[in-house]
Amino acid sequence: MLDDFNNTEQIFVFGDSLSDTGNIRNMSGDDLAPFYPTGEHIIGQTSNGLSNGDLWIDKLSEYLELNPRPLTEFTGIVGDGINFAIAGANSDDSNYNPNLRLNPLDSNGAGLTEQVEVFDSLTGLINGQVSNPNQSLYTMWIGANDYLSYILNDPEGRNPIQQVKYTVNNISNALKDIINIATELGDENPTIMVFNLPDLTLTPLAQNLTIKEQKTLDRLIEQHNQLLEKELRKLGKSYSNVNFIDLDIATEFERILQDVSITNNTEGATQTDIYHGQFDDSLTTPEGLNEALEKGESYFFWDSVHPTTLVHSMIGDYVIESLNKWEDYTFYQTISSLKISKPDHKLELKYDQVLETKLLKKAA
Repeated sequence: MLDDFNNTEQIFVFGDSLSDTGNIRNMSGDDLAPFYPTGEHIIGQTSNGLSNGDLWIDKLSEYLELNPRPLTEFTGIVGDGINFAIAGANSDDSNYNPNLRLNPLDSNGAGLTEQVEVFDSLTGLINGQVSNPNQSLYTMWIGANDYLSYILNDPEGRNPIQQVKYTVNNISNALKDIINIATELGDENPTIMVFNLPDLTLTPLAQNLTIKEQKTLDRLIEQHNQLLEKELRKLGKSYSNVNFIDLDIATEFERILQDVSITNNTEGATQTDIYHGQFDDSLTTPEGLNEALEKGESYFFWDSVHPTTLVHSMIGDYVIESLNKWEDYTFYQTISSLKISKPDHKLELKYDQVLETKLLKKAA
């Protein structure tokens, strides 16, 4: 069990563009480089994700002094972990971009299911390199593309309720597979951090939807978060040896939207809309790039859906704070599965008492 979050030795990341630090960029060559000017354009920013700088996972990795590499840069050395997340990933084995293949040797796409299958195929290599599997952290943030695809493209014969059940069931199955793989690697008490979804109707992309489509998208996200919470509770009972950390990013997004450092929370710093294949050509000029980078310093969104590195940094802070709170709880074995989310006065009081006791013990 990861009983001390600050002693994490490896991070294994699963998800979509919100966690992808280079896989999509590596797979698409230089096509996306002008529109997501990270790395060489921004001092101190090394991530190659779909933003204007580092993502939340970069902030967490830096805090832990780790550097999990994208799967597409994997050379056989596990090191600090592997980032399997890829932009456009759905919760099954498909991707918003149907031409992407995470594993070029099969016909599957680049979705969550495929990410987990590739992880499973690497267990032989990983097992020989991870000396302390109990100090591994697993993260999963997925689902946004499932619902955006449902709204923007023709549904595959599923009504909204069926779509939510399908998506959450895929997530649940992926979590079960990760638990089995982690156990095979020697981690008898895996620690898995799972994000719910933010309100996607707040994105610039959603502003161009019809009122009916916006309402449908809103219901999809709300029902997804409710069903995911129930499913995680169920999994927590079935897998009592697993530490599920359920992060309520929906509430955190609403808080960040109102943060005083955000000067614009409705428009993108650029006109890029990757879902419709529209790219802001002004970024290919020095003047346009500089203007966008200046906006990106205080805008919530970089393009039609993706947060700026400013927002990702705030998300990273939230994740770190949440994991430290979780560590305080598990230190005293007060609970085995914690939901860091909406305020619970009894829970907060309990946390304050635990923290005070811990501090007193340290002082003594």
